[in-house]
Amino acid sequence: MNEYTLQAEVRHEVGKGPARRARMQGKLPAVMYGGTEAPISLTVSPSDLETILRGEYRRNALIKLSVEGADQLVMVKDLAVDPVKRNPVHADFLRVTADSLVFANIPLLTEGRAEGVKAGGKLTVAYREVSIRTTPSKIPAHITVDVTALNLDDAVTAGELPVGEGVEVLLPADRRVIVVEEDRRAALAAEAEATEAAEG
Repeated sequence: MNEYTLQAEVRHEVGKGPARRARMQGKLPAVMYGGTEAPISLTVSPSDLETILRGEYRRNALIKLSVEGADQLVMVKDLAVDPVKRNPVHADFLRVTADSLVFANIPLLTEGRAEGVKAGGKLTVAYREVSIRTTPSKIPAHITVDVTALNLDDAVTAGELPVGEGVEVLLPADRRVIVVEEDRRAALAAEAEATEAAEG
């Protein structure tokens, strides 16, 4: 995983009033916490943070937060957004280290067209995201499964997901996460058409 660099300034005044003034100045109020050190109130550039969050890793990005000349590895723990404008209004950063075990939700993607789908089946992805536990540098941007060889009634279980060494999927190993099954709606429609044709 790439590290992203983000400049931050210490925010000496806290509370709703100072936070509102910071936002009026084009700064995003934030707090950094975790580890053995005390929490620190900060401001960061909202546009710089949004650029990072639009990247490949989104909220799972590993960020090198530069505060008064000192760098600290962090991840975005929480992001409050304006319900109307959808722009960020506050960020929480969690301190991490290279060997910290962290939790992340990773998008589950598929590629290819399953043989079972070609035969009239339906591909069902039970989880759009999969929870994992690993160290920050090993967090994948996504988990991609090639479904081309799957036939009708075939499935991919959580234990078969292609994740790297040191990445633990937090689902039972036998949990079916991708399944090719009969497309009952299409089968019923075909049956109705056949019946109508026979009666006609």
